[in-house]
Amino acid sequence: MRGLALTLLLLLGCQLLLAQSDRKMPLGRGAELYPYPFANMYYVSPRYDRVVYSDNGFFDTYYIRNVATFNGNAHLRFDVPVVSTNLTDNGSTLWGLGDLNLRYTRVFGNIKEVFYGAHCNMVMPTATNSALGGGKWQMQVGAGAMYFIKESKGTVSFTAEYRFSFAGKQDRADVRQVAISPNVDYWGKNWYAGYYATWVYDFESSVFDLPLDVEVGYNIIPSLIVAAEFKLPLVNDVSYRYEFAVKLRYNILSY
Repeated sequence: MRGLALTLLLLLGCQLLLAQSDRKMPLGRGAELYPYPFANMYYVSPRYDRVVYSDNGFFDTYYIRNVATFNGNAHLRFDVPVVSTNLTDNGSTLWGLGDLNLRYTRVFGNIKEVFYGAHCNMVMPTATNSALGGGKWQMQVGAGAMYFIKESKGTVSFTAEYRFSFAGKQDRADVRQVAISPNVDYWGKNWYAGYYATWVYDFESSVFDLPLDVEVGYNIIPSLIVAAEFKLPLVNDVSYRYEFAVKLRYNILSY
């Protein structure tokens, strides 16, 4: 099953390389959060993410992120995850569908180079096993602003959000979290590097996660970016040891 997932991602990557698009894929991670570049476009982002826990525990996610921007100020994102983990009662590895994720962002306006807006994000409990998802319907609402450094040298952004569960299985843990994301990145000619951490306080567990989260990416061809991310918790109370991800972002359609 793992080999099949990797094969599908590789095949998709080959198809993306053969596809045609004349718009350059924007640098940085802002295009995943805001309707930047404020033009109509659709891109896909196949990616692999691993969270590593103590005692050789892991939570792997293979997923395709679909992103569309439209009307110059709207942004729609949909994640379809396939999950593999050994965080089970007997330590065996499970495969299956994870929780689907849908996010909508709207930019309301700008003051010179500072753009501001709000978003809502819904997590749907579609996991095929309790170890592969949260088992709760969740909503995440937030607002933020992004400053575009002059001459396309990068961005500085700040987002605040609240995440909560409102329905689902009674035997699964409720979700109540508040988070802020003070992010900054620098854009080179064909590359970028950034700090993209989200600081999270979990009201249910009374745990504060303050991670080091860095990402670097390179524009291989105008419409394709390859990126790698590494996340390391800076407090001892969190359950995971570290997290890393590799990802592609490919612009399929500009309209």
